[in-house]
Amino acid sequence: MSRQLRVLLGFVITAVLLGLAVRDVDLAQVGQILVRAQLGWVVPGALCVALGYLVRTLRWRVLLTPIKRLPVPLLLQALLLGFAANNVLPARIGELVRAHAIGTRAALSRSLALTTIVVERVFDGLTLIALMGVVLLLFPLRSELPEVRLVMVGSAAVFLSIGLGLVVLLLNEGLVLRLAALLLHPFPTRLAQRGQAVVVNVLGGLQALRVRRHILAIVGLSLVVWSLEAAGYFFALRALAVPLGLEQQVLAALFLVVFVNLGIMIPS
Repeated sequence: MSRQLRVLLGFVITAVLLGLAVRDVDLAQVGQILVRAQLGWVVPGALCVALGYLVRTLRWRVLLTPIKRLPVPLLLQALLLGFAANNVLPARIGELVRAHAIGTRAALSRSLALTTIVVERVFDGLTLIALMGVVLLLFPLRSELPEVRLVMVGSAAVFLSIGLGLVVLLLNEGLVLRLAALLLHPFPTRLAQRGQAVVVNVLGGLQALRVRRHILAIVGLSLVVWSLEAAGYFFALRALAVPLGLEQQVLAALFLVVFVNLGIMIPS
């Protein structure tokens, strides 16, 4: 397929998906809202989004540092490629795209790279759970919001369980390797060796969690990432002139960033 045809096909697919996305939207009402919008607030909102990607890249670099020190531009390219893929592909397949991209460009194991991305997501989830606690202190849930309660309970169960699983892996690396060897023993030698190599790479992707300063850096950068995300939501509310006071807009931005993102992460 020629490059021109691929580009044309991409535009056609985009148009079809865009049409499906807005088919139930009242475009006249959207137009009225945009006419009243204060577009000057879009600039700081966009800046927050851009800075958020950069901080995510720095956090990923910390996770990869014990394995291989990689330049920020290379990591940023792979990260943006993964996020772009997540926007058009289901089931967070963009994470696999990202792992493949950095594995190819930096000569890294894909399974190792994917493990660092999983660790990222766990820290994202735990950070959002912490922010959720702040939101609930300031904005107690009403009993008629069962969907929000489902996100709250589901996210806490999922991310705390995975976080505990990572701790178990870190504390019992030798046991994990022996157990993997036992489970892979019945398989053909070549397949067993490949499976064992994947397990070793997965454990290798957790090495940053063995260094206290790396953990502190990851926690700090995760807080910055989601603070910037919340700031982006806040500026969007300002731009659309949502009829709330300043304090209410800040609270609404925190509420949205927590429950929208946890609601996306859990099924993925």
